[in-house]
Amino acid sequence: MPAIPVLRSPKIIVMSDFDGTIALDDTGNVICDYCISTKRREAIDSQYLSGKITWRQRQEQCWNPIKMPWIQAVSLLKDCRVDPYFSQVISWCAEHNVPFGVVSAGMQNLIQLVFKRNLTQQELSYLEVFSNTAEIGKNDKWTVTFADDSDLGHDKARTIEKVKERYQVTPKVVYLGDGVSDVASAKRADYLFARRGLDLDKWCIENNVAHEAFDDFAYVAKRLEEINQEL
Repeated sequence: MPAIPVLRSPKIIVMSDFDGTIALDDTGNVICDYCISTKRREAIDSQYLSGKITWRQRQEQCWNPIKMPWIQAVSLLKDCRVDPYFSQVISWCAEHNVPFGVVSAGMQNLIQLVFKRNLTQQELSYLEVFSNTAEIGKNDKWTVTFADDSDLGHDKARTIEKVKERYQVTPKVVYLGDGVSDVASAKRADYLFARRGLDLDKWCIENNVAHEAFDDFAYVAKRLEEINQEL
């Protein structure tokens, strides 16, 4: 990440996972399930959850076998939508000068594809996206270019810390997530929101981690206003 000048400090910044949190489907799973089968992908996920492989290794095992032209990926993701109230949150953040960052273990080109189909150019320009990238090379083979050299491939918690360092006064972090790749980020959050009933919510409950379960971004918009008034 390039050096960024220190900016005037907002009271809060919002950082959110993409797949399963902003997007209602997991774009990576859609592509991988089509190419290597849901059964194989879930078996790889089980290896990660049992601690046998790192998340980076999980990503490599899922993505290295992928051979697919970009136009086919575009077609497979044609029905992928973002939360219907996501634009409401972006509008609130823009109105209150609250930065919104997307921190994802997914792929930049897939994220941008879904955003461009679902957001206005003005909304899209307000977002800053931090993620991996899938490069499509010879014979339509996909290769992941990871965001960093960590075992996660993209250490989202590290990214959040770097964003906080931009400001003279450290802002509070509102984090939104849904799955196991959000656990490390959740530990850095001052206000943690987890998609109700999904893996992050379950992890928080099992480990007595303070959080709020949410069903849609309408709830998030309401809580952002309340948090902003409290600070």
